[in-house]
Amino acid sequence: MDSNSKKAYLKLDLSDQDLEGLSTVHLKDTYCSNPDCSCGGAILYPSRLAGTGLDPWIELAKEIQFIVNVQTGEIQAKGPVSSLRQALQDCLHRCLDKRRLTQLRKRRQEVLRQHCEDGWNYRD
Repeated sequence: MDSNSKKAYLKLDLSDQDLEGLSTVHLKDTYCSNPDCSCGGAILYPSRLAGTGLDPWIELAKEIQFIVNVQTGEIQAKGPVSSLRQALQDCLHRCLDKRRLTQLRKRRQEVLRQHCEDGWNYRD
């Protein structure tokens, strides 16, 4: 897995969700560098939480990941089933439009180019 970004990829507003004290979650992006892998290519995970009273959410957020198939937009959630995971997944479904999926595809292609012997010649 590789991340080519130092800042969060996506900021999710959870103020309309019923999650006490949690208002915003920033998701960081990581990409699979194996071109033959069928995982989908992009992994999004919580990197920063904002709000008041974050203690119950911090440990739970560390175990949550979303594997996004950059071609189809399908989202697979990993980690413990919880209200936080469901709220994040619902927000992701709303946020991942055609433009964002194109961004994820391009970012994954860059990672694949960096890890290929003929990276300059790689095509997804």
